[in-house]
Amino acid sequence: MTTMLNAAYDPVVVRGHYGDQTWTRAVSTSATTAGVLVKGSEGSLHAIIMSNTTVTASYLKVYDKATAPAVGTDTPVLTVLIPPNTAVAQVALMLPIGMPFTNGIAYGFTSAAADSDSTAVTTGAVTGGLLTS
Repeated sequence: MTTMLNAAYDPVVVRGHYGDQTWTRAVSTSATTAGVLVKGSEGSLHAIIMSNTTVTASYLKVYDKATAPAVGTDTPVLTVLIPPNTAVAQVALMLPIGMPFTNGIAYGFTSAAADSDSTAVTTGAVTGGLLTS
């Protein structure tokens, strides 16, 4: 496994390979909405597992981009509600054949559902990961 840090967002991203799929652990470790690039080329999203330990909802926004997204400016292709008070992973989205991404796979966290929202989530509030290929 390789641990990578993105200085702009400061998330913990741990990658583990499972056949041709990669598990990327995502943690909101700083109170910012800077996006994180998971894969900078064509790929597929196969699963999302997330939990949220705060008393307010958070949102995972997934982007079809080859670079880190500008959360609140770029338009996500998928927005996933992460309900509050879910210390044990309560969001589990499984996509057995995969959701295709032409340019790349990137994500960011916000505190509201609107595509244009740029409200940061609490540090450490959201944890989980994405399974990609």
